[in-house]
Amino acid sequence: MRNSKQDQAKERLLEHFKEAQEQFDGRNTFFVFKEGICNMIQDALKKRDFSEDALILVRAASIIRKDIVNHEGILFNGSFPENVNTSHCHKVSRPSFP
Repeated sequence: MRNSKQDQAKERLLEHFKEAQEQFDGRNTFFVFKEGICNMIQDALKKRDFSEDALILVRAASIIRKDIVNHEGILFNGSFPENVNTSHCHKVSRPSFP
């Protein structure tokens, strides 16, 4: 149970720092400031290199595409023929899973 003196001190701090938000992690109470959070996020985005993530996503898409095309019963070669009822193509191109 939290101490009432602690609660009173917390309330006084929150009244003084209007832009602060209280965060509780189950054990500790933290005061978070919007400007501080914004700066941390901006710094993290500047330091973060998303090219590695993009390469991982490209590789994953390639693996999934290959698995779909190599799936037994797949009749899809990567494109639909022109002038053909596409709903029929979709039905025969979808894998049927047991």
